[in-house]
Amino acid sequence: MRAHRRSRRIRFGVSWTILLLNLASWTPALAASTSDTLAGSRAIGVVPLAQNSPEKYASQRAQSYGVFVGVDQFPGDPSIVALKFAAADAQAMRDCFAGELGYLPPENTRLLITGATGDDAPTRSNILKAIKFAADSAGADGCVVVDLSTHGIEGYVLAEDSQRAILQDSAIPLRRVEDYLKASRSPRRLLFFDACREKVADDGQRALSGGMSEEFAKAFASTEGFVVLMSCDQGQFSYEMPEQGHGAFTYFLLEGLRGGAPAGPDGLITAASLANWVKQRVEDWSRTKPSGKQSPRFELQQATGDFPLAVSRARLEEQSQHRQQLAQAAQTLSKMFAEGKLTAEQHAQAQAALVSKDEQRQKLALDIANGTVASQYIGPLLFQAATPTPSIPSTPSPTPAPPATPSPPPVTPRT
Repeated sequence: MRAHRRSRRIRFGVSWTILLLNLASWTPALAASTSDTLAGSRAIGVVPLAQNSPEKYASQRAQSYGVFVGVDQFPGDPSIVALKFAAADAQAMRDCFAGELGYLPPENTRLLITGATGDDAPTRSNILKAIKFAADSAGADGCVVVDLSTHGIEGYVLAEDSQRAILQDSAIPLRRVEDYLKASRSPRRLLFFDACREKVADDGQRALSGGMSEEFAKAFASTEGFVVLMSCDQGQFSYEMPEQGHGAFTYFLLEGLRGGAPAGPDGLITAASLANWVKQRVEDWSRTKPSGKQSPRFELQQATGDFPLAVSRARLEEQSQHRQQLAQAAQTLSKMFAEGKLTAEQHAQAQAALVSKDEQRQKLALDIANGTVASQYIGPLLFQAATPTPSIPSTPSPTPAPPATPSPPPVTPRT
């Protein structure tokens, strides 16, 4: 479904980032040497989860597995247009998850791309065996990542040896992938389908049906525990970015994973924040494209979008600076108390405000330590900040009186 007309290439398809259950790999730490080995050490704006919280995420990483597939050439069927960036997309995704993010141990990943031979060739048999092995091997505490970058037809994605005339026997049914993953012990599935439907072949004739089909779009849609982000919506096409060497969806997905997506107050970049960020970036980038806008679609199937993917390096630095400010302010407040500038009660209230989760109270204590609060206002402001605001009970609405029963009309006696 990756399309192309002369020099212009258009990719269409479903790139589902099921960023949450059974297919997902985590984000634990990875040694710098490993990161350098895989994809060259690129400075990114995230910190692996297991590096930031090894006691929480290290075991999950060890039990996680991944399969990354990229098919550019289809020698068994000349009617299938060759792709340009599918293998590059799969390679970059593998390097990101096993290197930059540290989601997966490199030894727990399989890379099957055009140009590889033997068991690493992206044939139907090799791909299905690799996915099944990953699903079966992932532990109850781990994740599975599957990334398929290729063409897609109806309910199938194409392997290197696929033929359109015998799809059932040569292509990969999405139902089979779903069955493998549902049988896994892992409760976390992170699945990317960049199975992009081509629009026009080199000779100008229609090669595959245009636009993402309803059948393909709704695959996995009813499967419990999946978080799904498709590269485009039904009837749309996915574009490629030759200047970046990737599909547009994969390019922005990688940028979001590397720290472009916004982090929450806790510093975590989650599946939901990544999906929303990618959707907005792809839509903005493709808004003026001649074949129409590309709109990734995000769906949750009984899963939470708060699934953590990485920790924002910038947010960690902000938190570190804030902790330093609080520590310095605590010392300053103690010094002010020793110098008689604060009473014992004011000192206790200000120190309590520093460790409070109330941002307004914390800011007041910092302002006092910085000397921006006049001495005559310190006591009243601290007292006011420490005093909980009483909730005003709502006044019940008066019960309306029942309508008066109208008096019967007077009876005029007959004469």
